[in-house]
Amino acid sequence: MHRLSCPSCDAVLQFPVDPTGRNVRCKNCGNRFVAPSDEDTDAPEPPPPAPAEKPRRPRGEFQGKAKAGLQDAWTVMRRLAVNPVGGIGEAHAALGEQRAFIVGIVFGIFVDLCVMFLFTGGGVPGMNRRRSSDLSVEMVLKSLLMGAVPLVSFALATLILRKICRVGGSWKSDVFVAGASLLPLGVDALIVRLAGPLNVILILPVQVFAACLLVLVLYRGLTQVAKIPEVPATWGVPATIVIAGVIMVMLSVSIVTA
Repeated sequence: MHRLSCPSCDAVLQFPVDPTGRNVRCKNCGNRFVAPSDEDTDAPEPPPPAPAEKPRRPRGEFQGKAKAGLQDAWTVMRRLAVNPVGGIGEAHAALGEQRAFIVGIVFGIFVDLCVMFLFTGGGVPGMNRRRSSDLSVEMVLKSLLMGAVPLVSFALATLILRKICRVGGSWKSDVFVAGASLLPLGVDALIVRLAGPLNVILILPVQVFAACLLVLVLYRGLTQVAKIPEVPATWGVPATIVIAGVIMVMLSVSIVTA
């Protein structure tokens, strides 16, 4: 006796002969269907495909990158403190383009915070200390944007100089050069702010010292990182500062009037 299940009602039907390939009728529900072979009825249905899992980012990946960036920035800062002229090229070669870019961003944020700390804390002679209640959200946001202007301006100026000199390089390296060059200005602002009553005496010599370091580090950044020849780089340092100054004025006016 051959048995067969109805695909409509699952009733078990019995046939004296093999009904394979024949048009049969279910006595229970009246459904008509073509009887499949035994292999078709016995073969298990393939399991449904497992749903594709969305790739998950490792937990704490962002925190790990931020920590690594801060560690790289601290290492480069110590290297530049010992050898501010020759250290920028060595640091860039040791870090690579991507890590150097992150370090440049960290330096830019450091300079931004130091300048904000100087001006909002009354570190400049003739300026009153601002209370936290006097700082609106709009003022804080504009201050943060203004703090990013020097980094963006020097990076764009370095990019323009590279294009003029027709040398290789990347905008990520330009950000690193800009951040390393502006680092002395951030340290200058921090020293003046922490000097307290002595800032009247220290502000001029510290600013001159920081400006000289900016020129030296920028020159080495143009020659060792941007790979600009020495002669064009010599003229390129003041040109970069002038171009960056123009860009800073344009961006600053746009932020203030926004």
